[in-house]
Amino acid sequence: MQYCCGVKVAARSRAKRLLQQIWNMNPLRSRVHRLIDQLSDEEVESLWPVLEALYYDFYMIRAIEESKQTLQPGDTLTHEEALRSLPLL
Repeated sequence: MQYCCGVKVAARSRAKRLLQQIWNMNPLRSRVHRLIDQLSDEEVESLWPVLEALYYDFYMIRAIEESKQTLQPGDTLTHEEALRSLPLL
């Protein structure tokens, strides 16, 4: 854990990196940045798992939406087709 003037900076820097990645996904990004800056290090540390989970949710939603745009017939399997192909692996 890094310290600056006796304060933990790892959680805050991870949160800022995460928010930088979310920056392109959320039109309210400046409000989120201001909110994070107002939180104490302990609050940021406790919120980190929630922020990380939200980021991955946004990431997956974006990936799913992008894949829907390029989906071609035959790119997917039905449940039954997938079960039939499992013993072949």
